[in-house]
Amino acid sequence: MAKKGDSYEVDVMDPHSDWGAVRYTNSRERREGEAYIKIPSEIAYDFGIYNSAGAGGDIFGKSLFRCSTEDGSFSTVLRAEGDQHYKDFAKQFAGNGNLKAVGELYRVLDAHVGDRIQVMWTSESDIVVKKL
Repeated sequence: MAKKGDSYEVDVMDPHSDWGAVRYTNSRERREGEAYIKIPSEIAYDFGIYNSAGAGGDIFGKSLFRCSTEDGSFSTVLRAEGDQHYKDFAKQFAGNGNLKAVGELYRVLDAHVGDRIQVMWTSESDIVVKKL
């Protein structure tokens, strides 16, 4: 489980910032504004970030996380989704019940493709996201 002070950094790429429209499959209609935050596989393993199946349900600190900006101007709950090689570890954060939440976070941060963001834990179940 991640602890206070743990963090990772990722570059915002086109599929991350506009996941709803930049898709490589046609499994559903395109939706503007949907976005996600990538979770590198080594971070998912080291920090114990699981999808809900791997966590045994929707559990804060394992598959759900409270997320905010440094200044507190934005907050939401993020869900860890996807899996890394079918081992129930997550590969991305998306808004819990709102796939446009991370898109809004990127807008608040003024984060665009090519920018780098940091995800930092302030407790086992709380994270702060900032643009570097």
